Amino acid sequence: AIVFTKPIHLPALLDAAIGGAKLRRRKQPRALATTHMFKPFARLVEETATGRSVTLTEKEASFLCAVLDAGQKGLSRKDAMTELWGYHPDAESHAVDTTLYRLRQKLQELGNIDTNLVNEGGIYKWRNL
Repeated sequence: AIVFTKPIHLPALLDAAIGGAKLRRRKQPRALATTHMFKPFARLVEETATGRSVTLTEKEASFLCAVLDAGQKGLSRKDAMTELWGYHPDAESHAVDTTLYRLRQKLQELGNIDTNLVNEGGIYKWRNL
């Protein structure tokens, strides 16, 4: 729930409305491949034909959302560090590597769709976009 103090300022109200709309759009289910669906709100990746699914952690789901939202432009490691973890871009951390490793392992359980998550020159992309 968003709390506003009186008097309510139009810019704050608009920021809240736009932010909520972006979050709802980001949380919409989307196809990862013709055979798999990603449901960010439930943090699930599901194989549509069999109904088999894997549950993602909040960070894994956020990382996958960010990669998908970035489209062909991709998501840089620095952007992932600052946007998803709140770290300084130059911080030394294996958070991205660990999350990516675990995410790939979970995606492998559903038929090797992990190969669609690629790193091209330090930029993370989903290949089927």
